[in-house]
Amino acid sequence: MRFPGSTLVFSFSAACMNSNLLTLVYRRYWDRGPVAHHLDEPTTGLNLADNERLIHCMNLLVEAGNSVVVIAHHMDVIKQADWVVDLGPEGGHKGGEVLYSGTPEGLVEEARSYTGQVLKGHLGG
Repeated sequence: MRFPGSTLVFSFSAACMNSNLLTLVYRRYWDRGPVAHHLDEPTTGLNLADNERLIHCMNLLVEAGNSVVVIAHHMDVIKQADWVVDLGPEGGHKGGEVLYSGTPEGLVEEARSYTGQVLKGHLGG
């Protein structure tokens, strides 16, 4: 999978992703031009301090011109996103519909979104 302007795509599984690895990726690739990073549930198994470090590193990657696509259920990650795509309304055969696409702040207005309902408390709303 390649994105316009990207030079490389990374895919990390939840089993091997941690904040130390993302820090190394950032240090190695921050000046190599746009790179698309795909992170699948990167906060799995991390403590609060590591979650904050992970989010900081993701923000640094974006500020350096990279794209970061994250599959996440962690509210601290979702509320930091520039753009959210919420699928639902349920899982399995009752899901798969795009319920919302937009900013995290707008997601709280989608009545069918369980994510939006939980996110509302994390955004101070």
